[in-house]
Amino acid sequence: MMGLDWMIFDGYNIRWYGGDVGDKSNLKMKINKAISGNINNGVYPISEGRYNLLIKDLGSVKYSKEGNDFYPIPAEGLQRFDRDTRRGMSLKYYIDNFLLPWGRYRARLLPVDSSETRNVYLHSSKKGHTGGCIETGGNEEIFMRLKILYYDKGIESIPFIVKY
Repeated sequence: MMGLDWMIFDGYNIRWYGGDVGDKSNLKMKINKAISGNINNGVYPISEGRYNLLIKDLGSVKYSKEGNDFYPIPAEGLQRFDRDTRRGMSLKYYIDNFLLPWGRYRARLLPVDSSETRNVYLHSSKKGHTGGCIETGGNEEIFMRLKILYYDKGIESIPFIVKY
């Protein structure tokens, strides 16, 4: 569907607009303190370009286990880190390795016209750096609003622009 909603990230803020991509007359939400990457540790921010923010609700994050370690499995949609994600993990492991790095929600950013090669997400952590994803500085409202607006409409993605 064209002209529904779109978002843009400028390295500091995420702005959510209604209407066609590029039309900034209908600002629906602004998230301050959004961030991508960690230059101090050699992790570059998400590449500029156009992405689809995949918002189909996939439920809980699934993970793989290797030895004593758990790894979130890449997914093509919106997921939450919750009680089902934590099964088999100690609470400390879950908090340190899932909840703090990711926050409670993540939604996949699929490159459409970008040189990005990593699996990148919009996620609700607030640690102040990422491994190339975009964090919302702890803002979970954006994920709730996406679910409320699009759950029953069958819309699985909206355009997401990264332009520094």
